[in-house]
Amino acid sequence: MDSAIKTSALTKRYGHHRALTDVDFSVPEGAVCLLAGTNGAGKTTLLRILINLERRTTGACEVLGLDPACNGAAVRAQVGFVSETTDWGYGWLRVGEMLAHVASYYPSWDRQYALHLVQILDVRMERRLKALSKGQRRCVQIVAALAHRPQLLLLDEPTDGLDPLVRDRTLRLFTEHTADTGCTAVVSTHLVSEVAQLADHVAILRSGAMLHQEPVERMLGELHRLELDAPSGWSAPSELQTAVLRQDHAIGRSPTLLVTGQLALIQPLITKSGATIRHAGRLDLSEAVVARLRSEPKS
Repeated sequence: MDSAIKTSALTKRYGHHRALTDVDFSVPEGAVCLLAGTNGAGKTTLLRILINLERRTTGACEVLGLDPACNGAAVRAQVGFVSETTDWGYGWLRVGEMLAHVASYYPSWDRQYALHLVQILDVRMERRLKALSKGQRRCVQIVAALAHRPQLLLLDEPTDGLDPLVRDRTLRLFTEHTADTGCTAVVSTHLVSEVAQLADHVAILRSGAMLHQEPVERMLGELHRLELDAPSGWSAPSELQTAVLRQDHAIGRSPTLLVTGQLALIQPLITKSGATIRHAGRLDLSEAVVARLRSEPKS
């Protein structure tokens, strides 16, 4: 499968500080990729480099077959971008004027679809941008990002500032849009549960490094929560140390393990150690992201 996004050894420095270090990032065409990670991990920097709003220091980057450092305008013409910030710097403009200005840059702007988005998100076209709340400005951003039906969506905390009702509408809208258009999307968010039904790939950054990158189903299939019946003082045997991501002991309760790997190989080792598995369950996507973040030593 071809990649809509591909970076190799991508590094970004601000003076002596490394925001990204040797990041290899690949998103297949048509995929919806959750970009997760800790605060300050470099998620926003990575997205901005992909459309040449930030210049990479070293490494290679290709977006929709183009190098954004050399073809920034051509890349941005094919990308719908929702920035982490909602201040566009045109506060005196009315919303309708701002959207008309944005539309003039995109020959593919779908006026009927834009009006549909405006209605769904209850965007007030006559209001001035400076008079809008953060959530209302976010809705204008979303209309601008989707209405030209881009090949690629880059969404940086896209539901930040939205109330519960609008957030639900927006997530449904993203689901319908990606299904109808077949576009590729990268969604950076700390609210992993919101995109659990939408994402089919996941990439996890920490401290500027790419920790994990894989299809969601593969990651969920490799992670298990095991509730054990075990004798007092039991701990995971040495043979299991590489598989155990976390071991919890609560007073009056048997231990619980978070493990990675094939359960068919793990179960005999647990039995040999004197414990039995009372219940084996899968993690949800939020729990899986946390488990992966904990599985790597801090740099």
